[in-house]
Amino acid sequence: MDLINVLVDANDFCKSIPSEVKNIVHMIYLAIQILTPLLLVIFGAVDMIRALTQQKEDEIKKAQSGLIKKVIVAVIVFLILTIAQWVVQLASTATGDSDNGWSCACELLKGSGKCR
Repeated sequence: MDLINVLVDANDFCKSIPSEVKNIVHMIYLAIQILTPLLLVIFGAVDMIRALTQQKEDEIKKAQSGLIKKVIVAVIVFLILTIAQWVVQLASTATGDSDNGWSCACELLKGSGKCR
């Protein structure tokens, strides 16, 4: 099978995905993008509060470094997912063709009908 047949099959597959499914995938992506950093920061804050209530200097320093690491990871996760969404939308609009793999990926990440 050559590359053109694979791309045509991918476009046909994308057209067969209902808009409701694309919107559900978008909501899951958005939930991952927002909830993952939020939960990381919350768990880091809980560890910090737990260490502060114990009033042990070593535990406080360990919790503080853990909180900083979790905040850094949260920012990285949010930025990577945001940049990925931006790159897919940019590639989708740069091609100018609404029946390509990039526009399909864009609709999955941003929701149905938001990438044209």
